[in-house]
Amino acid sequence: MTRPFSGVVRERVGDGLDADRLVFETVVGATPVEYEVAYESRGSHRLGPAEVTARDVLGLAEVDLSTAETTEVLVYPEVHAIAGWARRDLRALHETGVHEERREFDRLREYDRGDSLRDVHWKSTAKRDDLIVKEFSAEAETEAVSVSAGAAAAPGAADDMAEATASLVLALVEDGVPVDVSLADGTLTVTGERGSQVRLLERLATVGPGRVADADADVTVYGEADRVRVTVAGEDHEFAEFRAQRPATYGVSRPDPRARRDADGREADDGEVVA
Repeated sequence: MTRPFSGVVRERVGDGLDADRLVFETVVGATPVEYEVAYESRGSHRLGPAEVTARDVLGLAEVDLSTAETTEVLVYPEVHAIAGWARRDLRALHETGVHEERREFDRLREYDRGDSLRDVHWKSTAKRDDLIVKEFSAEAETEAVSVSAGAAAAPGAADDMAEATASLVLALVEDGVPVDVSLADGTLTVTGERGSQVRLLERLATVGPGRVADADADVTVYGEADRVRVTVAGEDHEFAEFRAQRPATYGVSRPDPRARRDADGREADDGEVVA
């Protein structure tokens, strides 16, 4: 039977991870060794192999051991909370498009988050416990807001763009608005379906510099050397203007939510994005 022994574990890591936290004393051999890793930048990173320096109980002799396994870790961009006023302005892009495109009444249905109160059918609502709204034929065709993002080749520009794009898109989705996203490496549609949000974060984890593919999109995001420029309905802003004072929170109990392999959203009390 193998006896537990004291040792020092050193994990080999690539750029973007806090290596100082990966050297520690432990007892090896009795139970699995667990430790936390701090993720400092988005992208695909490798953990391992780990090196173990084992000592005898008296500390008189030691031996170096090495594991062969490595693990790939995909680190998502950080998602920031979006201020309530900015979320209202973003939702207005969707509501304006629906108002201009609606043609004729289609059916009655239950209220969904993000529906306009002007569409509530009060007579039907009075007969039930739930809100009932009117749906128009054009609403069933397309309601998506378009977001196009790119970045200069300057250091950090693509990272900042990825954070801004993830934050704005997930804010829209949380408010019930689907989003068509175009990036330098392709396009995708993000909805309230959890899998589509995961795909967005995975794409933004590795996207690099590139031009804005759709200059006519409802929202364009462009990372520059010292800022992220966001254009909404023809008006330029800096992304810093859109950020809420409180940080976004996450619905998981992992050490760092940016490395999640899954995403689950809800809406916080003050309008922040929870992803």
